[in-house]
Amino acid sequence: MVMTQTKPFTIAKEITVYPESNEVELQECDQITHVNLEPRVMKVLLLLAKNEGKVIAREQFIDEIWDNYESADEALTQAISLLRKKINDSDGNNRIIETVPKKGYKLNRPVQSKPPYEKEDTEKPSLSKPINRNIILFLAIVILLVIAYAIFDSVNSQESVAPEAPKAESVK
Repeated sequence: MVMTQTKPFTIAKEITVYPESNEVELQECDQITHVNLEPRVMKVLLLLAKNEGKVIAREQFIDEIWDNYESADEALTQAISLLRKKINDSDGNNRIIETVPKKGYKLNRPVQSKPPYEKEDTEKPSLSKPINRNIILFLAIVILLVIAYAIFDSVNSQESVAPEAPKAESVK
């Protein structure tokens, strides 16, 4: 099938693509918009980006993404249309994704392997990152030790506070 590209990349410095989450970030003026793509639409974008500036035949899209599915030709047309809408590719004379009549499609913008800007404090938290099991295990052990100490301390303090039985006086 298609691409193994999973790292974020940019198209023309204004579109950042996050393949793993099927998300595209559009930067227009001072505004950033996040858009989700359907998995096959993302695959279309990945194939275009991989072949930046080259015409990709419709048959190649159909073969690699739809695995020669019966209605793939229509599905490809719809995917390209949806992708253009999602990335605001509406300028007919200067399209990001160009239709090459009787041949296919091509991406008309440069692709960079990493985002052009790094925003440390505005990076969205990723819920998909696995938490290190060693950290969880360590925290669980610490919590258990604290609980055990509290119970042990509580039992010892009750024993030391317990009243002593009065001593019997010896009779002389």
